[in-house]
Amino acid sequence: MTQDFDLQRTLREVQLNGYLALEAQYKDNHRFFTNTMFLRQAIDEARVQQGFTDAEVNDVRRTQLKFITNQLFTQQVGGDHLFENLNNLKIDWVYTNSTANRTEPNTRDYRYDENDDGSYSFSRRADSNQISYGELEDKDVSWRMDVKLPLEFDNGFGVSLNSGFIHQEKNRESAIQRFTYIPVGPDGRDSEVLAQSSLEDILNPTYITPNGFQVRESTRSTDRYNAHQELLSYYGQLDMNFFDAVRVTGGLRWEENDQFVETFKATGNSSESVVTSVKKTDMLPAVSATWFIN
Repeated sequence: MTQDFDLQRTLREVQLNGYLALEAQYKDNHRFFTNTMFLRQAIDEARVQQGFTDAEVNDVRRTQLKFITNQLFTQQVGGDHLFENLNNLKIDWVYTNSTANRTEPNTRDYRYDENDDGSYSFSRRADSNQISYGELEDKDVSWRMDVKLPLEFDNGFGVSLNSGFIHQEKNRESAIQRFTYIPVGPDGRDSEVLAQSSLEDILNPTYITPNGFQVRESTRSTDRYNAHQELLSYYGQLDMNFFDAVRVTGGLRWEENDQFVETFKATGNSSESVVTSVKKTDMLPAVSATWFIN
């Protein structure tokens, strides 16, 4: 399909970011830290596209007005610990809690079609106008711990025992609601009404009547869904060093993954929940060897 459009747009963006880090240390072997991060972005955009497509006889003019906010808040707490009296046992751990939001409170799309005399009129097509409201929220909570125990021997042989786990839980909720003005009476088809250049002069209380336009919900059944994932993973690893010449590493990672997504299917005037789930366990072994040549 051939298209040729001229695009004009106005874009305003505001960002607010903040970061706070605190750290405490006991001697040289124990460290505690916390990180807090806040990001917020607001975008206000107006765009007008005008041109032609080979699917239409005359030119079209599409306008979109939207305001979007994106926000992320993350809190992290962790620590690093070295126990020299336990053969230099090392333990690292971290807890993370994040929430992300996206909001589109009032996105407006509408279309004007070119007339034979070169003027433009508000389109009566089904996709001529739409108002939508959208919200999305993501939550991510995770725990992680890693343990390392090095063992050194006098004959040039060294071993490192490593183990750890991570537990992560994610949740998402997303919803969009759509509305459309439908011409149902003579005022909704009046060429003089549709020829007004300002949409506010057309879609106002004067013409939103049984003789003009009616607002109807046009939300799709797929505009709302929920999703959840829970992952539990733990591993064991053996790292062996032979006389600083050969290094052999082997380990096993075990993952348990449980996730589902819930969507909605339109059935008459109501919606029916549709759930798809995946639950599986994976065992992931690995072995590698390295030969150092002097």
